[in-house]
Amino acid sequence: MAAGLVPPSTGTLLGVLSTTDTLPSSWIGVWSTHIVQKDCTTNFTYYDQTMTDTLCADANIQPDSTAESPLSCTTQLNGNSYHVVCDGAETLEGSCTATYHEDITGTVNGDSYTSGGTFTISYSEGCSGLPDMCINITITGTRISSDPGVCANTPVEPVSWGLLKSRYE
Repeated sequence: MAAGLVPPSTGTLLGVLSTTDTLPSSWIGVWSTHIVQKDCTTNFTYYDQTMTDTLCADANIQPDSTAESPLSCTTQLNGNSYHVVCDGAETLEGSCTATYHEDITGTVNGDSYTSGGTFTISYSEGCSGLPDMCINITITGTRISSDPGVCANTPVEPVSWGLLKSRYE
């Protein structure tokens, strides 16, 4: 994994979730999020970025069935918190297989959002000595507007806003 490469499902608040539940109304708005990913052992920073994320009232959180991802995720979601666990594997080349595990927990409290967890990669014996990896993930956010704008009226394709966003993260 190269520096700056983001684990598959940790982009934004919406990007880390995968369930068919509707977003809690207390989460609606525009959020400024800060994402930091560091090596669990050395504390080396792989990724550090601030971005905005818009969450709309009619957004369902659902995985993008057209995306190619080796991860299968389960989500527990309630009014102010969530827990996501993702597992998967893929053959990289020949007999080299990478096995992934992600465990993320987050809470939304008023206009604040915090999330944290780990993303691990374990390589099979056929991977020419590639070292296993563990990445600590921390995401914090602040709601910068309670009005998400006109996202429900944006002419795109007949899918939910959450599904559309997941395709571009």
